[in-house]
Amino acid sequence: IKQGKTLILVVAASYILVWGGILTFSGDCFVPDNDCSGNVYRSMDPVLGYLETGALTRPQNPSEIYAEHPIGYSILLFLTKAYQGDFPYVLPVLIQIVLAFGTGLVVYAVTRSFWPKAAVPAFLLTIFNPNTLFVTVQPKEDSLDAFFIAVALYFSFEYIRRPGWWAAIALGLALGISTNIRPSSYYLIFVIPLLFLVVDMVAGQRDLLKEGLLKGLAGSLVGLALMLPWLSHVNSAGEGYGLSDHSLKHAWASDF
Repeated sequence: IKQGKTLILVVAASYILVWGGILTFSGDCFVPDNDCSGNVYRSMDPVLGYLETGALTRPQNPSEIYAEHPIGYSILLFLTKAYQGDFPYVLPVLIQIVLAFGTGLVVYAVTRSFWPKAAVPAFLLTIFNPNTLFVTVQPKEDSLDAFFIAVALYFSFEYIRRPGWWAAIALGLALGISTNIRPSSYYLIFVIPLLFLVVDMVAGQRDLLKEGLLKGLAGSLVGLALMLPWLSHVNSAGEGYGLSDHSLKHAWASDF
């Protein structure tokens, strides 16, 4: 345990140094109207619309309801006040850097549970992956979504080790939050009951199949409950009960 803590501290120190260097040469990413600001404008639209009208509308056309994309990342931008100041995206990006490290810790914990020797390489590859570094420095939803997907993966393995209601509920909660950030993970919510059935069957717990199915359904219901507010909002915009308007549905369908 002591070696594990020392390793994490050493990696954390290296992570801070690496990001110190990246941030030193990436100051322009925190300035609006810059190429490396990702698709932040899509996420910023509902924030600006809400500030102007008190509702989720497009700032360019206040009479139009915003329904293009779930607002999980927009909420982060709103809470960090990324709509004001000369460098509005500094705090969101710093939060993303912390979450990217947290994603690595979750991957480390999951890998260590079934392949201890691969835990450290998996940890390092997660947080120092060039793609991760490139995406994290941009104000966009990917890092936030990746963290909750990793948490969902953790609770999936936790159910395999210790089947219980809390793991099922936590899995549904993580996937529900993820779907409100990036809708490409919504289909996983419907797979939870099947996952738990397969786990119980492989473990030879045939007498627990019914209980496993109920736990899986409970997890799915939690995820769906978190999706409902946004589904209702999109429907109120005349787009039906979906996670985005028609302009993005084909893009999200091809995302997986």
